[in-house]
Amino acid sequence: TIHDAQQIGLDAVRQRHRSWWSSFWRRGPYLSLEDTLLEAVHYVQQYKMASAQRVGLHDLFGAFGPYGNNMYDHKGHHCPGPWCQYVWDMNVQVSYWITFTGNRPELAEPMAQQLESIEATPQGWVFPTAQGNPPDKSQWGHPHNFVWALHNVYRHCVYTGMRTRLRTGVYPVLREALSNNAEVSLLKSLRETGDGSFHLLRCMSPEYMHGGGVMANCNYGLAITRWALQTALAIVEEFNIQEPLRERWNYTLTRLVPYTTANNRYTIAHNTDLNHPHRHFSHLLHFFDLDLVPYVPNTQEAEYIAAAVDRWYSLTCSKTARDNSECMGFTLAALSIMSARMGRPEAALGNLTRLATNRLMANAWYAEGTPLMPVDESSLASAAAVYALLLQSRGRQVKVFPSLPPTWT
Repeated sequence: TIHDAQQIGLDAVRQRHRSWWSSFWRRGPYLSLEDTLLEAVHYVQQYKMASAQRVGLHDLFGAFGPYGNNMYDHKGHHCPGPWCQYVWDMNVQVSYWITFTGNRPELAEPMAQQLESIEATPQGWVFPTAQGNPPDKSQWGHPHNFVWALHNVYRHCVYTGMRTRLRTGVYPVLREALSNNAEVSLLKSLRETGDGSFHLLRCMSPEYMHGGGVMANCNYGLAITRWALQTALAIVEEFNIQEPLRERWNYTLTRLVPYTTANNRYTIAHNTDLNHPHRHFSHLLHFFDLDLVPYVPNTQEAEYIAAAVDRWYSLTCSKTARDNSECMGFTLAALSIMSARMGRPEAALGNLTRLATNRLMANAWYAEGTPLMPVDESSLASAAAVYALLLQSRGRQVKVFPSLPPTWT
């Protein structure tokens, strides 16, 4: 890099750099908020994401971006900390929320290109070139993790209006995840019971380490499986694809068991309630971020969502929780976004402010682990939480200023 800069000349490098950033900021989005802290969150996270994801310069955003590890990463780069990898049970997915409502589709393009290029093999998902560790079957939630990541590519296509890319990019990969490939198929753990229902016999709810880890009918797995089936069938319908698996997919979808509930709220899995602090929002993925079950006031689903969110907050992040060690930055970001989508602006603002003031470092990075090391999904998610106060959408419905805090005049 230094040699290339010397060949080009410092003045040319400086001019190219300034021209790129000038063009980037001219495209917006511009925010002017009464809360200057959250306004700063927006701008600094946009800057950081752009620095890490300029098309042609970097690959998929890992847990520490392109910046490295205390060992050498997949491209031979050296970097400080334990996060020089792609963490597939949440970090990869959360890092790209900023690009959607934040109106930066070009920053999601490296992610989309890399996930579209993945190949299904009898050993699992494999990137055709050495661009980082593929989804690991030893991680929490395998094989559902990668399909959740593919949801980001789906959103990228929808937000940019690239409908044809759903057919050419998303669908081939999604089809593999719903095929007979035993190592990557979401359907391999489903079993049809005597009543005609399909149950998820073995699954994990990422980072919930109680109940032995492996559970049945976990909401995380059910949500991702349901999204994959619904999306594949919708693409088949939209593009009139002659798909031999269509009948099987539809049969499975219509008989997939409902999400697990107890005591009028959503739970972790069958016979596994949320009884301990939980850093992840895996059990509520059907509400956010897959948006399969919307919050509609005065419905049973809204009652179950509200009760589940309240219990999760109470056990994990409230002042009365016996242990706040599981209340991570991404926990607060997800709580803020969910609260905004539920029409609870005060709670949304409170969780977001707590993240920005207590968990983000002076350089706008986030850190966790022992020893404390930088990792970036939570700081990027903080910007997405700002946007959730200002703009939300579901399907063809767009809500402007849906959850403005009453303290903002």
